Amino acid sequence: MTMHADALQSVVGVEPVKRPKRTKLGKEHPHRRNDEQLVVRLPSDLVDRIDARAEELREAMPGAKLSRADIVRVLLTQALDAADRKGKR
Repeated sequence: MTMHADALQSVVGVEPVKRPKRTKLGKEHPHRRNDEQLVVRLPSDLVDRIDARAEELREAMPGAKLSRADIVRVLLTQALDAADRKGKR
């Protein structure tokens, strides 16, 4: 795990998704076979909240390059984990 990955895990408690290296065109990378793209429309106030959280994480981890997609994955994982924990009570 890199320094940024360690920082992300310590700040938000979620291990970041490791991005595989790009391969030649036409070849599917073995680590991406199960990845699916999900396209959603979100209200602007929710996007603003996501961007605000992204800025908090970027300030907590100077130098980390976190995309909006990275932040959405982290927040979605946290929400689902919390729901799972709540359901197990």
